[in-house]
Amino acid sequence: MGGDHKAITLEEIKNEAVDLEHIPIEEVFEQLKCTREGLTSEEGAHRLQVFGPNKLEEKKESKLLKFLGFMWNPLSWVMEAAALMAIVLANGGGRPPDWQDFVGIIALLFINSTISFIEENNAGNAAAALMAGLAPKTKNPSDEVFSGSTCKQGEIEAVVIATGVHTFFGKAAHLVDSTNQVGHFQKVLTARAGIREVHFLPFNPVDKRTALTYIDSNGTWHRVSKGAPEQILNLCNSREDVRRKVHAVIDKFAERGLRSLGVARQEVHEKTKDSPGGPWQLVGLLPLFDPPRHDSAETIRRALNLGVNVKMITGDQLAIAKETGRRLGMGTNMYPSSSLLGQDKDESIASLPVDELIEKADGFAGVFPEHKYEIVKRLQERKHICGMTGDGVNDAPALKKADIGIAVADATDAARGASDIVLTEPGLSVIISAVLTSRAIFQRMKNYTIYAVSITIRIVFGFMFIALIWKFDFAPFMVLIIAILNDGTIMTISKDRVKPSPQPDSWKLKEIFGTGIVLGGYLALMTVLFFWAVKDTNFFSHCIYK
Repeated sequence: MGGDHKAITLEEIKNEAVDLEHIPIEEVFEQLKCTREGLTSEEGAHRLQVFGPNKLEEKKESKLLKFLGFMWNPLSWVMEAAALMAIVLANGGGRPPDWQDFVGIIALLFINSTISFIEENNAGNAAAALMAGLAPKTKNPSDEVFSGSTCKQGEIEAVVIATGVHTFFGKAAHLVDSTNQVGHFQKVLTARAGIREVHFLPFNPVDKRTALTYIDSNGTWHRVSKGAPEQILNLCNSREDVRRKVHAVIDKFAERGLRSLGVARQEVHEKTKDSPGGPWQLVGLLPLFDPPRHDSAETIRRALNLGVNVKMITGDQLAIAKETGRRLGMGTNMYPSSSLLGQDKDESIASLPVDELIEKADGFAGVFPEHKYEIVKRLQERKHICGMTGDGVNDAPALKKADIGIAVADATDAARGASDIVLTEPGLSVIISAVLTSRAIFQRMKNYTIYAVSITIRIVFGFMFIALIWKFDFAPFMVLIIAILNDGTIMTISKDRVKPSPQPDSWKLKEIFGTGIVLGGYLALMTVLFFWAVKDTNFFSHCIYK
């Protein structure tokens, strides 16, 4: 099969000239010149030189170039041009260069760039420190591990200092065993003692179930699976009457705020972990009590009061979603994910387009990763600013698509990488603080824009009229001093004690520029009148020296 295809080079693989994702696996081995056992040490070292290590590139910017970058912007260009004019154009008529203005302008340029560089460098260092603290670290045998550390995966060698009942957990178990009552977990442990695990299939968001292949005490092979009830029912090919009974039980559980897990089992006669096994048999349902966090309802209430529309997008059953929405005070206007495709719509929403349905709904249940992405996309198309919270790999596409992706505490690396904000503590209440802080920042930006417009009009028109009417000559260095002092007053806006708006903000440019023009015109007029009073009248001398 592989002989019909031209062999490819490592450079072609590196440049992704060949699509290796959609060809048979044996052909992939042939094209990559490898086997199922992997590569030899020599070939691995060679390919490491060609492809580089298996990690993402970290772009490190030169601090010198970063500093010089603050001298490459329109304001800096004006200052640099003024500095050149001070030493070039001043030579007319045999006059010496104006070195004082030149040195002053260059000094101000360096001071301005230094302040900007220090501020941005501090912000970058803070972000780098946060990300370094979030990233998992590989430990070597000589490294210390603090108690309470979370181990993502791997193996470790350790010195055993206690066994059995002498361990911390053993002592606790011994206290439990000393009682005469036989607890639920003791029964479970007794039943589990005769089972040997062969293979475990972890949960994934597509199949929505786990599976365990095991051997019982009689040497018989079994496989058991638990997961979303609908997936388990499909696995067992259950009859319609069985499905109705199961859904009735699920609805009863949901009315009490209980989630349901389906459980099924099968015999594995081939006695291999990869064999399909016999027909699946439905065992039953497991009710789980998974209440929302104690602060979730208050967080959602505050978000709604701030004009933030909160929607629940969950993989749970519709009944659970409605009950959770009722408890959290976010509404029960929930729909199944099938309604996103125009299917299974009830009469109340049959005439609604999907976009309007998403906009008006309080949430959707039974969703898959692609549904989350589609919901965010549709809301953005209707000009909404979307924030998305998530913790799993299946949330990553929607987190990346959202305007603000928020990875909650203990989120996967994929979710963190796709997010704009990473929470370090459990709970969502910090999001409200972020909303209030961002709105305060918006108010400061709005105030800055109004101030910048008004002060620009004041300086341009005020100084222009003074120069035209009284023929007053402004030295370039004086203009720069005024500009620097003006920047100093602008910097105080960043510390304004502003009040966040109770509703989402938007850039109303006509209102902002209109306010700036009115204030700027007033300030320009006052500047001209003040200059006139000082130069052409005795008002101040009369008031001061009378």
